Amino acid sequence: MIQSDYERLEALYDASQASLPVAEGLPALATAVHFGTNRHRPVHRWFHFKEGFSADLLHALGIDTRTMSDPGSIFLDPFCGSGTTLLAGDLEHRWCGQRFGLEINPFIGFVADTKIQWREYSADRFVQFAEEALASPLSIDADGAVIPALSTFHNPDIFEPSRLNELLNAVDRIKRLDSPEQAPLLLGIAAATERIGYFRRDGRALRILRGPKDLSDRISLTVADALRTSWSMIAEDLAFLEPLQNDKPVGSGQVIIDDGRAPTSPDLSAFRSEVELIAYSPPYLNHIDYTEVYKVELWLLGLVKSQSEMLALRKRTLRSHASIGISPSSPALPIDVEEAVTLASGMIINHGSAWHRSFQRLAFAYLEDMYLSLQQQFSFLRPGGKAICVVANSAHGAKDHRVPVAVDIWIAKLAEATGFHVEQFAVARQLARRNHINRFLRETAIVLRRPEIS
Repeated sequence: MIQSDYERLEALYDASQASLPVAEGLPALATAVHFGTNRHRPVHRWFHFKEGFSADLLHALGIDTRTMSDPGSIFLDPFCGSGTTLLAGDLEHRWCGQRFGLEINPFIGFVADTKIQWREYSADRFVQFAEEALASPLSIDADGAVIPALSTFHNPDIFEPSRLNELLNAVDRIKRLDSPEQAPLLLGIAAATERIGYFRRDGRALRILRGPKDLSDRISLTVADALRTSWSMIAEDLAFLEPLQNDKPVGSGQVIIDDGRAPTSPDLSAFRSEVELIAYSPPYLNHIDYTEVYKVELWLLGLVKSQSEMLALRKRTLRSHASIGISPSSPALPIDVEEAVTLASGMIINHGSAWHRSFQRLAFAYLEDMYLSLQQQFSFLRPGGKAICVVANSAHGAKDHRVPVAVDIWIAKLAEATGFHVEQFAVARQLARRNHINRFLRETAIVLRRPEIS
């Protein structure tokens, strides 16, 4: 019997997965691999970063973190996003060691750093500054020269001009402050921006809202009221946590704007073979450009000021999307990974849309980047240290010919080739994409350990 390409691909996946310690049905893991529960936690909820995971992740996996009670212990997140584990190491876990996070996107890094520095903010000062910022009406007549050059800000279907001017005026008022509270006040503005504009984040793009209900909800919400709502939540959390601010502080946290594939920061150079624990979720191989998704906040806060800066940032990101342009490469991957990538890519190219023609180059570039990152993680971990990687698979191609892309298996195999021992290959939940269901379409937490030196 001649196997179809789909049968051949699944046979390759099954053969690669056969040697992995697959675990399914961990009761708390399904909710721990996405941001949902963080929306109800103090500080974590200051900015909804839907691509993140939960503060419950390590607990759901049964990771023993008692060694992090040692003041000399070190935690690293090479793709820290909004800083969930950096913050959880303080609020939920009470670690005494040092916590480092790397993030290439300066806005997302700002979100993480603002949250982990919560002990520096006074609830009373925060409320005072917030009230003063809105004591007089926000200006609707800002000079057009101060509007960022990003075309999104000049599209009235996305930002009504008077509302945009009020938003920019609020940013200007807060930036005049010389106080630690400036950071959470700016973060509150960033968190309110999606409700002030006539758009929403939808997958890999910003979608303009057209429906009467969506628009009426936005139009009826004034800019000042949107800011008050956002700032009130932050003020509530600071007041709630105020008793902890005078406690003996736990460890220290630091966010570094750096590349998680190959960190160059001197702040980390001394910690090779010293890191106790790594936990992260890298960008997925799903064609989403997070520079694009969070471009409004990048420009609004002045973290990007020109198209050339925007392009440079996009080109520095992990190669998970084709919008940066992918040059052909031939990374030295394990044979079983290379064979599966080649077969899956050919199927996707045959049945996909225009952008899928670059899928094979993109997949190899993505895995080359992840291979490099895994090698760096191995070098940072102490012998016996662990790394946890949360990743989701995807499906690409035409709707009747969607091809499962088992990135979780590929990353586990790259980890083994790096020298890691795979301790757990924990399937957190099955996914459905556009009515497509496949057993390899799932989200997985991979627990890796650097072997002890024999």
